[in-house]
Amino acid sequence: MQIISSLLLLGGAPFLATYGPQLLAACTAYVGEVVERGLLLMLPPMDILLIAAPQQAAPMIQPFMQRLLGLILSGRESGVVIANSLTLIGRLLLQSPSAFEQLIGAAAAAGIGARGAASGPEALLVSLASLWCEAFDSIAQPLARKLSACALAMLLGLPVKVRRPSSFSIRLLLSTLTRPVRFACHLETSLVVK
Repeated sequence: MQIISSLLLLGGAPFLATYGPQLLAACTAYVGEVVERGLLLMLPPMDILLIAAPQQAAPMIQPFMQRLLGLILSGRESGVVIANSLTLIGRLLLQSPSAFEQLIGAAAAAGIGARGAASGPEALLVSLASLWCEAFDSIAQPLARKLSACALAMLLGLPVKVRRPSSFSIRLLLSTLTRPVRFACHLETSLVVK
C-alpha cells in the first residue's frame, strides 16, 4: 500500500486518470473481504487520493465509500476500523460536500443503514452521526481528531431533505451530537471542583 500511496502522490491526476478506475475497483472488491489489518492498510491511500485530487477522486471513490459506510454501519467491524473509516468519511465531507450528499443518497437508496421503519437519507445521517459520536473517543491521532471534529460540525449544517418535516428525528440528531459535549462539560466541571 505504500507503493500505491507513493504513486498517488508522485503521479497525481495523470496517474489517477490512467489507473484510478482499476485501482479503486480492486480496493472496493476487498472492502469487507479482508481482515481488520487489511482494511486499515487500504484507508491511507484513499485518504491521500482525496487530498491529492479531490475533484477528480470524489466521484471515483463513491463505490468504495458506499461499501465502507455499509460495513461500519452494520456493526461488524472493530472500533479501530470504525474510527479510521470515519476519518476518511470526514475527509470526503470536507473536501467535497456534494459528493458526500450523493454518497448518503446512494447508500440510502441501496438500503444501507435501514433499521425497521426508519429509512432514507435522514435516518442514515442520524445513524452515521450517532456512530460518529460514539466512536469519536477512539480516534487516536490528533490530526484525525481535528478533521473528524470539523466534519461533525459541518454535518450539522448539511441540508436534510425530507418529504414531511420530522422534528423528532431532528431532535434525535441534535441530542446525539451534543451528548459527548455534555459529557465533556460534566467531566471538566468535575475535574475543576476537585
